[in-house]
Amino acid sequence: MAHEFQFSIVIPTYNRCDMLCRAINSVASQSYKNFEVIIVDDGNTVSDDVFNSYDFQITLIKNRTNRGAAESRNIGVRAAKGKYISFLDDDDEFAATFLNATHKVLEESLPEVAYCWSAVEHCYYDAQDLSYSSRNQSFASKYKNKEKLFESALSIGLGYGVTVKREALFDVGLLDVRYTTVEDTELFIKLLLNNHVPAVVPTVGVKIHHHNRSRMTGLEHHSKRITECKMLLSSYKGFFKQYPTLRKQLEMQIVHLSSEIEEFGQSPSKTKNYVGT
Repeated sequence: MAHEFQFSIVIPTYNRCDMLCRAINSVASQSYKNFEVIIVDDGNTVSDDVFNSYDFQITLIKNRTNRGAAESRNIGVRAAKGKYISFLDDDDEFAATFLNATHKVLEESLPEVAYCWSAVEHCYYDAQDLSYSSRNQSFASKYKNKEKLFESALSIGLGYGVTVKREALFDVGLLDVRYTTVEDTELFIKLLLNNHVPAVVPTVGVKIHHHNRSRMTGLEHHSKRITECKMLLSSYKGFFKQYPTLRKQLEMQIVHLSSEIEEFGQSPSKTKNYVGT
């Protein structure tokens, strides 16, 4: 199948126009230029004239009603014309070398490699969102067995520069909209079950901003996340029976979320920045 672009960058957005512009600027800085951008506006707040200054193709899709992150990403994927689909959150940024490094890994990998993610820089903000401290999170590029690789694959989210072959996404049925907080983990499980092997881009490809505005990893969403983690354990019993360390990993996630609820409560005003899927 011929593709019009090598990459389609899908950005769902909801009422964060200032951060969205920062995200798009990071795409504009890419050293690799064969891409399109698809923005799915789930809050109907983005104006077309925001994109007039950019010299690459940007498609803006406005949802008539709020559809949520999973369905908004699916809408973007269905509109995509690229060979590879890269996901970018509206409050994060790509490093300038992200597409180039990702393209190199995917093009030089074996045919069964269908998706990848990259090392990231985490930026943790102070209470006023005025300054931040940062740390890098990297991943091994080689693993001693499949289960160790899968452990890493289920420890991340789509915000880690996840890029998937378009055909692989349609092969597994895209994101499951029944999940609103762990839809990325559910997608990764489906990819692994269908023998779509992941790879790792060793260089830092994404700057993840852990700010104090509402985020899906915020404490106010922990109860929902716990419920959906339990749904995953129930829906994919065979997968977790085959890989017991992955079941343990998800069970520990539930324990971690529960302990944070107990310690901090669930008020958005008490949001604690938290790394994980």
